[in-house]
Amino acid sequence: VEVVAGRFRAEGRRVTALRVSHAFHSPLMEPMLAEFRVVAESLTYGRASLPLVSAVTGAVVTAEELASPAYWVDHVRRTVRFADAVRGLDGLGAVRYVELGPDGTLSGLVRGVLDAEREQVAPVLRRDVPEAESVLRAVAALYVSGHAPDWSALYPGARRVDLPTYAF
Repeated sequence: VEVVAGRFRAEGRRVTALRVSHAFHSPLMEPMLAEFRVVAESLTYGRASLPLVSAVTGAVVTAEELASPAYWVDHVRRTVRFADAVRGLDGLGAVRYVELGPDGTLSGLVRGVLDAEREQVAPVLRRDVPEAESVLRAVAALYVSGHAPDWSALYPGARRVDLPTYAF
């Protein structure tokens, strides 16, 4: 892995080692699966209000699967198929993607899977940007791509003002 990472660095590409506590989605997770299953079985699962595409299969996950501890135990162990999940969302007609992670890493991967000119990808948080500013940037990016956010939720009591359509 370090040899491959070194080649990418030599090409001027950004390379970042993942900082994780476990080797998720690998055989190294086997020793903790039984304990994880106990925890997963102790939870109460709600019903999803939106379709969810699995990063394990790339297909829509049923409500029954999402409420199954076995699904989540399997998810910890199986390979992540991120590109398949993005293609699955694209097949459902998704045109805007919002990343709710600590930085925009996955947003770049979405752009790599799909036509970046056609799709709108908005990371909510950015490592070097204050949270409030970063969230507003994401909302603004979605707005200019055609999404109509609830501005009153962001700015309670504010009123809309029509701006001139010419350069000013």
